[in-house]
Amino acid sequence: MNQLPAIIIGGPPHAGKSVLFHALTKALRECGIAHHTVRANPDGEGNWSQEVDETTVKRLRVKAEWSDEFTLGSSRDIEHRLLPMLIDMGGKPKDAQNTIFQQCTHALLLLHQNDPQTATFWHALAEENHLQLFALLYSERQGDSVITQTSPVIQGTITHLERHQPVQGQLFDLLVERIVALFSSSLPGDPDKIYLDNAPTKPAIHVERTLPMLFPNTKEWEPAMLPTLLVQLSSDDMLSVYGKGPHWLYSALAAWTTPQPFYQFDPRFDMLNGWLQPPSLHFGTSASPDIQFKAQEYADAIILTVDIRTKHLDYFQADSFACPPLSTTRGLIIDGQIPSWLSTALVRLYMQQELPWIACHYPPLHGAVIVQSRIDSRSIGDLFPMPLHEY
Repeated sequence: MNQLPAIIIGGPPHAGKSVLFHALTKALRECGIAHHTVRANPDGEGNWSQEVDETTVKRLRVKAEWSDEFTLGSSRDIEHRLLPMLIDMGGKPKDAQNTIFQQCTHALLLLHQNDPQTATFWHALAEENHLQLFALLYSERQGDSVITQTSPVIQGTITHLERHQPVQGQLFDLLVERIVALFSSSLPGDPDKIYLDNAPTKPAIHVERTLPMLFPNTKEWEPAMLPTLLVQLSSDDMLSVYGKGPHWLYSALAAWTTPQPFYQFDPRFDMLNGWLQPPSLHFGTSASPDIQFKAQEYADAIILTVDIRTKHLDYFQADSFACPPLSTTRGLIIDGQIPSWLSTALVRLYMQQELPWIACHYPPLHGAVIVQSRIDSRSIGDLFPMPLHEY
């Protein structure tokens, strides 16, 4: 079994798991702790849903039913991890989802004080799958967070786990401190340096470390930063890219270096040492049971919505995808909850059609970020207003 820590955050629905999950990964990244997050639930949630308004979440979120494909795919992602992981699990797992638990090492349980039956269920689930209990917390909407035990299991009550509200206080700080210690002690040396040293090309860039070098005192990449980043790189060079960044950032880098080889690091692929190339997609009209492409034309743009039926997509499935050829009179917006390797692959594919410009929808900005352009009126890094469209 993979011995790198994999902490599953479990508990009943509406306990605030996704809010805590998002706050923890954000805090870990601010501490410079290499890790990866997995949403092991086909409910259409994602970190993006913690960063946009509720109306946008309701419009964009598309739930799917649990399926064998999703369960097995999520299990493989966790099993083949190259970095420590946080896993956000659904509130009502069934026996069929036990394969996900079996790939994890620790459990952080977020429960309701007045629901002992659910608490018993989650305790049994952690024990049956030999998960080390990391923290046992009760979620409350009101009041103050309280620590009742610090060792060996963190216990207490955590409050105000609400969307768009900061998670803070001594209990949250203690959780972060312990996860930092656990994750840091699980890898020999600096994992970022190890994987960058083994990158298949030079140059290789770490997008999280490049950000403060180019833009001091800045914590997040913004679309307007793209031109400054790209001029640092030769468009004639092969490129390897590492680190956490939005899809539009990776897609812009993939477009900039086309047709040279491009690699991106994904810590769910130990069989490839984590380094993937965008898969070679092709044009066609045949339907696939795994993925659906829906093109909608508007006055100034075509929106290509990508719907992953099971909410999980295997990298090695991509060779069978048939992507629709599009009109070349408008720009293209790539839309949908898709992995970064598919976003970069789609951008490189549609560059072959010499469209006026290509953009990636980014819900937190309520628009699409232009990642490649052939016309003077649209520049890389521009934000294109997102037309309202059907899902």
